[in-house]
Amino acid sequence: MSASWESRFRRFKVHFLVLWVLAALIGGSILGYQLFRVQRQNLKNSILNHTARIDPLVDEPGKTEAARTPPPGHENDLPVYVKVGIYVDRVPEISIKDSTWTADFYLWFLWTGENLNPGKTFQVVNGEILSRDLLESKDANGAHYALYRVVAEITKVFDVTRFPRDDHLLTISIEDTQLQSYQFQYLSYDTHSDVSSRVSLPGYEIYRTAGTVKPHSYKTNRGDPSLPKDYKATYAQFTYGIWIARPDWGLYLKMFLALYAALFIALLGFFIKPSDRFGLAIGSFFAAVANSYI
Repeated sequence: MSASWESRFRRFKVHFLVLWVLAALIGGSILGYQLFRVQRQNLKNSILNHTARIDPLVDEPGKTEAARTPPPGHENDLPVYVKVGIYVDRVPEISIKDSTWTADFYLWFLWTGENLNPGKTFQVVNGEILSRDLLESKDANGAHYALYRVVAEITKVFDVTRFPRDDHLLTISIEDTQLQSYQFQYLSYDTHSDVSSRVSLPGYEIYRTAGTVKPHSYKTNRGDPSLPKDYKATYAQFTYGIWIARPDWGLYLKMFLALYAALFIALLGFFIKPSDRFGLAIGSFFAAVANSYI
C-alpha cells in the first residue's frame, strides 16, 4: 500500500508540474501578446502624433482644422512675411519626471517693412522664456535682421508606456503675441536651422530634426465684442522638432537582467530537494521586487 501510494503521489507531482508549466506558458503567452498589441498601438499613436505636430498638411488628432478666416473687415488684408530660423545650442536639462525640458537656442528673423519687431513680440508656446538677449541687429535697404539667444523651459508630457524602448519628439514652438495669421506669417528658414553636435541627451540619441509653420487657433474670441462668437483667433506658429530615441537595447538588458536571473534561480527549485526550495523562492521574490522598484 505504501509503495503504491508513493508511486501515485509521484505521478501526481509530475502531472501537476506539467500542468503548472503549461498553464504558465499559456498565460505568459497570452499576457505577452496583449502587451505586444498595446505597445504596438502606442507606437502607431506616437508616430501619428509626431507627424501631426510637424507636418503642415496634417491637423493634430482630436482637433478640427484651424480656422483661417480673418475677422470681418479684414478679408482682403495681406500678411507680413517673416523668415525665421533656429539653432539649438544646448539642452541643459530634460526631466521626464517633471514633464519639462530646457532649450538654449539662437533664433533669427529676416523681414521687410517698418513698425514690426518680431524678436520682441514672440512667445514660446507651452513654455516659459527664461532669458531673451538681442545679439545682433542689422538694417539694409529696407531689410531687417535680428539675432537672439533664448533660454526657455518647455512643458512636455513624455509617453513612457514603451520605456525603456521609448522615443519622443521635443518641439520648440513660437508665435507672435500681437498679430494674427491674417496680419503676420512665418516662413521657415529650415535650410539654416540645425542642432549643435554638442547637444547630448543621456540615454537618447537625436535621429531627426525638422522645422515647419502651421496655424494655431484658440477656441475663443477672447471676449472681443467686435468679433463673432464662433470666431477663433489664429496665429502663425513656427515649430522646430527634435526626434530622440533610445539607441540600443543596452538599458533594457541592464534594467531586467536581475529579474531574469531571479526567475532562473527560482526555476532551479524544481531540481533540488524540497527543503531548500523555500529559501530560493524567497530570495528570488525579493530580487524581483527590488528590480521592479529600481
